[in-house]
Amino acid sequence: MEKLYSKKPDGIYLTPPGLALSWLFEKELNVSFTETNLSILQKELPRLFEKLEISRSTSIEANDTTATVRITKHIFIHLCEETGKLKRAHETLGCPLTMHWPAS
Repeated sequence: MEKLYSKKPDGIYLTPPGLALSWLFEKELNVSFTETNLSILQKELPRLFEKLEISRSTSIEANDTTATVRITKHIFIHLCEETGKLKRAHETLGCPLTMHWPAS
């Protein structure tokens, strides 16, 4: 049985959204995200997204403190457009695919 609570520091373990998708990506790429480097992900994730028909164009740019993933022509475009129409939901949750929040 998995632990639900942590005593050091006090807290609760939560399953992050998209965990199963992350596992699928690791399986398809035959890598562990915790044991690989950014250059491999920059090369392989765009290919994987195309293979799984998630997007036609994906790029990953990184510097010392930030990574930017650009996904265009993706299968969630209509969902993101519709979410953008729901002002309160969009301000609270952002786009479900990109996790982009509007500027405050």
